[in-house]
Order: sequence, then C-alpha cells, then structure tokens
Amino acid sequence: MSRSLIFSVGLIGLLVIGSISPIWAAQLDARLSTHLTEVQPTFKFLKTVFIEYPDGGEISELLNGEDVLVSIEADKDTPGVSELIQKMNSNLQSIDSTVFVTDLKLTYRAHIQGQGGQAAVDYKVTLVPTMTNYLLRPADDTNSALIDSHWRGITVKGPVTITDAEHGDVDINTLTGFLKKEVPEVYEKILGTEGETLLNDSLIDASGILSQPLSNWHHLFDPSGTISETAKWGYKEKLVITSFTMGESSLREGIQTEKEKEVEFTTDKKYVIRTVESANSATISIDGFVTDVTVDEAEYFGSSPKVPEGYATTSTGGFPVGVMYGMAAMGGAVAVFVLVWSDRKLKKQRGQ
Repeated sequence: MSRSLIFSVGLIGLLVIGSISPIWAAQLDARLSTHLTEVQPTFKFLKTVFIEYPDGGEISELLNGEDVLVSIEADKDTPGVSELIQKMNSNLQSIDSTVFVTDLKLTYRAHIQGQGGQAAVDYKVTLVPTMTNYLLRPADDTNSALIDSHWRGITVKGPVTITDAEHGDVDINTLTGFLKKEVPEVYEKILGTEGETLLNDSLIDASGILSQPLSNWHHLFDPSGTISETAKWGYKEKLVITSFTMGESSLREGIQTEKEKEVEFTTDKKYVIRTVESANSATISIDGFVTDVTVDEAEYFGSSPKVPEGYATTSTGGFPVGVMYGMAAMGGAVAVFVLVWSDRKLKKQRGQ
C-alpha cells in the first residue's frame, strides 16, 4: 500500500474519530423555546464500577462468570415515579430554580459481568422530565426574555425505588440497591465496609453542570435554521438558534478529566472497588440571540430576537463567527486537496 494512500486513510480516520462523542458522567441535551410553555430535556447519568479481587477470595468465586442485565422503562404510572418527581421538584426548589416537573419518563439499565480478576458494572439512568415555568419574562421592545438556568443541575440523593412488573422493587439511584437484589451474597460481604459507602453514591447528579458558570460555556449563534427546524421551537418562519455547550477542555472550562474514586477493604481477602466517571457535558439550545445574564448573583439565559450590543459579529468567547466559518472552510478545502492529490499520485504510480 502506498504512503499516500496510507496518509489519506489516516486522515479520514482522524476525522471520523474526532466526530465520535465520548461517554460522559452526566449528559444534558435540551431545546428551549420562548414561545412554548414546557420543555422535555434529556438527562443521562452513567457510571462504571469495578469490583477487583486480585487475590481471589469469596467475592471472586461469587462474581466470576456472573452476567446479569436489568433493563427497565418507566413513566408516571409506574409505582415510585411520582415520588421521584416529588424529589426532583424539591431539589429544584433548593437550588433556586423556578422550574416545576409535571411528568417523567425514564429508562434504567444495569449490567454486571465478572471475569478474570474483576467484575465490571455499567449502569445508566436516562430521565426525560416535562418541565414548566422556565420562562420568567417574555421578550419585549426593551427587554430580552429571561429564562431560568438552574434546573440544569437537578440532583436526587439517596435510594430511588420504582416497582417494575418483571423485576419488582428496584433502586435505580445507587449501586448497592442493584447488588442487594441481583447478587445478594456479594452485597452481604461488602455490607459495613468502606466499599458500601462508595456504592451508596447517587447516580442522578447533575450538580457538576450547574457548578460550571454559564460564562464559561461556549455559545454560538446559528442564523441558518430552516422553517422545518424552527417549527420545533413553535415558529413558522426562520429564526436564529443559540447553542450553549460545556464539557470540552478549554482555557475557560479547564482540563476535563475522568473522576475516579477507589477504596480498599478486607474480609477474607483484600478487595478494591473503583468507580469511573468521565467529565459532564451539556448542550442547551434556545431560540433567539441568547447570552448569559446575572441578576442578584443568579444566572439566567437572556434571549432577544435582536443581536445584543457587542455581539453582532461574535460568538463563543468573543471569537468571530466569520473566522470560525473561514477555519471550517479552510479545513474542508485542505482535506479535499489531500484526497485529490493522493488519488492522482496513486493513479500515476499505477500507470508506471
């Protein structure tokens, strides 16, 4: 294989790899409209836990070869979900959010697999709440619309038990609940150790998204929305959409790294429990030209149909939109040039 072809394949590989999204601890994706009265954001909470037994032992004997998967879908009619909604609303009130949850759909997935010197547990909860009362003030000729932003940090502490027709009572918010139900003998051996304390950490926790100030988020105005796209925001004409994003390493946000916790405990043998979570990520899209607004030390989104003063030619971090589009176009042109050049060189080599 020629070097030019290898280079081309490598370049394409880099482009593809660069487009793959990593798995984050807490993920938020939301589309807010100043013309609608409710929003249905998607929160995803993910965590991987390793129970390591390098010296073997009783837990090793119990977990090696174990493969258990629990998958549940639930809504407001599922026993326990109404109580979860109440906890969510209580938390929203405690973080000074005006938002109120009226409905909720969720999925829960937990999978434990033991092999070799450890067992891995992957678990994930996806919440799609229906939220109201996020619009505090509509836009007028002199003021931008004011939108609550604190709801992005929704968190629920402690066990959250729902009742599923197939699996019965399931605690979807802590790993101890899963272990106690699916591998009770393992749970009994971890009970009372430092490992149990780590496994009691709550999964539904977006506080890290709230703790990152909106002024550190990247935001970009997109004036290219089509009518079919903007209909999702309650409009019948084209409009500007602003996207706020967080979760990438930058000078503003700092270096985003995995969060690891590890504890050792000893019963018949020494064991290690380690939890791994990647950095949080979020994307919030809102109609209009949107900026972050601070009122009495509280953060809000301010949405205006007009370009805010000082933002006519800039997007995230004061970076010119024209420069961003120019860089994107230049990158595309370079990629096309390399591919065309490589193709011609390859044909020339074949003709020799």
